Amino acid sequence: MLAAATPDGASTMADESDTANQIERVHELLEEGSLDEALEHAESLLARARELAEAHCLVGMVRAQRGEAEAALSSLEHALTLDPKLTSARLEKARVLYDEARFEDVVEALRDERAVEALYLAAAALYELGEHEEAGEVCDQALAIEELPELRHLEALLRLQRAEPEEALAAARHSIELDPELAEGHHALGLAYTQLGRTEESDAAFARAAELDPESYFRPFRLGAEDFDEVVDEALAELPEEFESYLDNVEVAVEDVPDAALLKEGIEFDLLGLYRGGTIQSEGWDFPDRVLLFQRNLENISPTREHLIEEIRDTVYHEIGHHMGMDEDEVRAAEEGPEAEDGP
Repeated sequence: MLAAATPDGASTMADESDTANQIERVHELLEEGSLDEALEHAESLLARARELAEAHCLVGMVRAQRGEAEAALSSLEHALTLDPKLTSARLEKARVLYDEARFEDVVEALRDERAVEALYLAAAALYELGEHEEAGEVCDQALAIEELPELRHLEALLRLQRAEPEEALAAARHSIELDPELAEGHHALGLAYTQLGRTEESDAAFARAAELDPESYFRPFRLGAEDFDEVVDEALAELPEEFESYLDNVEVAVEDVPDAALLKEGIEFDLLGLYRGGTIQSEGWDFPDRVLLFQRNLENISPTREHLIEEIRDTVYHEIGHHMGMDEDEVRAAEEGPEAEDGP
């Protein structure tokens, strides 16, 4: 015969049931996008369960979705202090760090995690850090566990970086097969078509990405070769005076995208421009030198003609600045002009 539950035991069971229900309700509200109500429920749970790691985690998750990164990280760190093995808190912390472009911290936060989503976030962060070989290894580990559309998207980018556009195309297509609504998958498809010189197909893929996520993507502004050269001339005419004398001795050339030889040197597949030559301070420096502008890559980040001119001008600023021996900060200062230094 079972013993009757004691009043204290019944109360504990009721509390646990109420906690579970409240946790489930917060997750439902998050899925609905009811962030204010979700925060109210999460903080109510936290008020009566200060030592419950999952309560702190829930508050962190809600605040992350509200765009309150620092508050979210504080709650998630508290959760991990209470329960260092709480995977949901570690993953959410990594997501927030990733959104804040703190990629080294993402890799560190997930160093001992082997869940597929953790491996994906780590691989994506490594890719952003330019650690493409290690990113590929971690991506492969994740794909061996589960084939996520986001992983195939990342694989497409990595294959583009390895000068494997056909394989990148296959990976991007695979990501879309797994999730036809994955905007970044369609965008990766457009990038692969770009590398293959299939501009019409790339624009169709970019247009689909823009349709699915208009806040993140757009259809690029395209020009023919002669019109692009005219836009380059317009952009060069807007360069600061101190740059003009150097342009007389530097060839500005246009190519569609970096070729396989450049990619194998470690150049990014989506690079906008590249300076080839020495600096004026270099011993034995001689003309001519070249600034390469990659037309399709510049167009891919430009929704309008005006934006394209601005991107070309900024790219030439930087490449000629490097020829002059400037670092990035000095190039930006030259672009802003003396007014920026005098400031109010």
